[in-house]
Amino acid sequence: MSTAELTMRRDILNMLKNADEEFVLDIIHSLTSSILDRRKSNKANQNQKSNNPVLEKLLGDFEKLKEDYPDNWDDEGAVAITQAVSDNYKAVLRKGSGLIVDKWWLAPMSNGTVVLISNKKHSNIQIGDSTISYFITHNKEYEGESSIDFSVDKVLEIIKKANEVC
Repeated sequence: MSTAELTMRRDILNMLKNADEEFVLDIIHSLTSSILDRRKSNKANQNQKSNNPVLEKLLGDFEKLKEDYPDNWDDEGAVAITQAVSDNYKAVLRKGSGLIVDKWWLAPMSNGTVVLISNKKHSNIQIGDSTISYFITHNKEYEGESSIDFSVDKVLEIIKKANEVC
């Protein structure tokens, strides 16, 4: 325990020694409520995790990918996956993990973005901090756009289109 934590605990204990009973009971009630709320939240998170094993696997794989590719992972100045990219990709997974699993794989890019690459078609979607770029094969034709505004729904629309059997 740090010196600051020990000092804070000592100060709280001194304050409680000099406080009246009602004040102490209010603090106990507040702490108890906080602990119960945290337990409920933890239990809800555990239930949420167990409800979608595909999502949990994809999120776990993504966390491992982030660990494996820190700054300078290519020895040429590559940037680690940024927090905004991480948040964007996780949002896509939470809404569309079933569209991605076993059909797409993920790779980091040296600029801190990630690219989803289709297993079967010449298709990819690059997810950035605030934009996406994509190139897909659809109806035996190529289609793509560069640097369009990021939106989960747009990414899922592109994935669905690329996943269609043509």
